[in-house]
Amino acid sequence: MATSEPYNPFRKQPSVAVPPPTPTPTPPRGNGLAIAGMVLGILGLVMFFIPVVGLGLGLLGFVFGIFGIKHANKVGGHGKGMAIAGVACGASGIVVGGLVTYVLLSSFDEYRDKRRRAEADVHLTRIQKNIRVYWSVTEALPPSTNTLPGEPGLACEEANRKFPEVPYAVWDEDPGWRAIDFQAFGDSRYSYRWTKQSDTSGVIEAFADLDCDGQISTTTSTVTVRNGVVSFALGRPTED
Repeated sequence: MATSEPYNPFRKQPSVAVPPPTPTPTPPRGNGLAIAGMVLGILGLVMFFIPVVGLGLGLLGFVFGIFGIKHANKVGGHGKGMAIAGVACGASGIVVGGLVTYVLLSSFDEYRDKRRRAEADVHLTRIQKNIRVYWSVTEALPPSTNTLPGEPGLACEEANRKFPEVPYAVWDEDPGWRAIDFQAFGDSRYSYRWTKQSDTSGVIEAFADLDCDGQISTTTSTVTVRNGVVSFALGRPTED
């Protein structure tokens, strides 16, 4: 009969194999550039109707999207889709926002020019009316005038780019302006002149260097008399 071996606490126990620890998976690296590009690109496209803002956001979205794609290529493509979306939306925002900004700025320039040219329209209308009154009384056109309140373009040398108001006495010293009974009230960007070309024709001119770039814009009104009727033809201002 077999006998069991007595327990020996000092005897070396057989080793048990321990499996190696399971490696913890490395979380994917983020791509903040791609997220920023996508968000900014979408904002630029959505806010295209706000001048400059939509254009600026679209440009930022495009730039961040480009860098987001480069970064995605270094981290296994993570966020590449968002970066591409940022580039696409940003490019669209640049195009649409740029067009809107251009149209609005052009409209603003046109409005500003019309507002500045309104002075000439008002004074030319007054001169036309007074010439018609003069003809109805004398059956003649008034004599030619000097250029007042100053030589064309010299208003740019003034602090506010306007001629200071010239007293009526100065206008009245000129026989032509006295006959027309005209004075430009207030400060003026424009210089005015009436030239009698014949007994039945003449031209009224308004001159101004509106942008103070040395180029004079001229608005003319041609005066003709036919069968005792005075008529006027107001021309378009020349480019300033």
